Amino acid sequence: MNRILLTLSFTAALIANVSLAQTTKKKTEVVASDTLKWNESQGITSTVHGKNIGKIIFSKETIEFQNEDSSKFTTQFVFGDKIKFRAFFKESSYNSLAHHYTANNISKTKAFELGGGGFRPKIVVKYYVDGTYFTERTYKGEFNEHTNPPMGSDPNFDFLCKNTTYRGTLYDVTYAHEEIDDFTAILSKLTPGKHTIKLEAWSVNYSVTEEQRKASPDMHQVLLASGEFSFDMKGGASMSDNEAVCIPKTQVTSAEINKVVMDYLTDQGIKPLKLGITKTFDGQDIQEIHFAYGVKGSTCKMEFLVIQRSYNYMQKRYMGSVSLKSRKTTDLPCQCLE
Repeated sequence: MNRILLTLSFTAALIANVSLAQTTKKKTEVVASDTLKWNESQGITSTVHGKNIGKIIFSKETIEFQNEDSSKFTTQFVFGDKIKFRAFFKESSYNSLAHHYTANNISKTKAFELGGGGFRPKIVVKYYVDGTYFTERTYKGEFNEHTNPPMGSDPNFDFLCKNTTYRGTLYDVTYAHEEIDDFTAILSKLTPGKHTIKLEAWSVNYSVTEEQRKASPDMHQVLLASGEFSFDMKGGASMSDNEAVCIPKTQVTSAEINKVVMDYLTDQGIKPLKLGITKTFDGQDIQEIHFAYGVKGSTCKMEFLVIQRSYNYMQKRYMGSVSLKSRKTTDLPCQCLE
């Protein structure tokens, strides 16, 4: 009887072990096929790229894609210099975050659970001044929800999933990219003298909540590239005519339009130190007037406004009460208003 029980117990254990082995094997196969991945990134695009993976490089000239001139790279700038940059990644921002999740044992299924059904990496550029965090901006990140891998016609899909390098502009005489807004805010706070400006490019999963990102920042973001440069903010330097960081120049010279703008500002109790009327848009029933002005208080500000007025069919012209359509306020270096 004991021999029979022993045999049955051994057989049951053997069956259990075989079943466990099959389950483990099956689980391993599922995990192996349940990873986030995208294999169509551009890879290393040039010799210069290969030597600068994980770096943000700066120059006083545009750093052209696959035609970079390393002799023009610099980390020394003074106020008035054009400041251009290019970031070089090992792989696309999408791939980087996908591999980061995989390395931390987060499967595709788990990633989608964390993100409420999505996995949405975005590039975030962070700015530091003299070692202190200053601001950040989501770059090339506004796109629709998608599955894995992402599919769609939005050009940002290609940017995030394929591109391994991109360029930007911090300072120029004409507006280029949105990074100029960030550097303008930095300029508005700088004191005369030398400063260290640092940029970091991160791939951040914006599918998860802000609370999740704050609770586990190392889990939901990965550093793609970084770089810094020395910037000499010379005292007394003038930037008042630089429309990239100051008030845009007037493009609309109509005396009638100028009166409409000035009357509106007067009604609002605003006395602009500088004004630039950039364009008008004449629709069938509504005319829009786009303009920017600078004011100085405890700090200096620029406001970009779009106002509109209706078309009078009796007199066959735009007239009547003016209403505000949109307004955007940004910091402005006070030198812009001198």
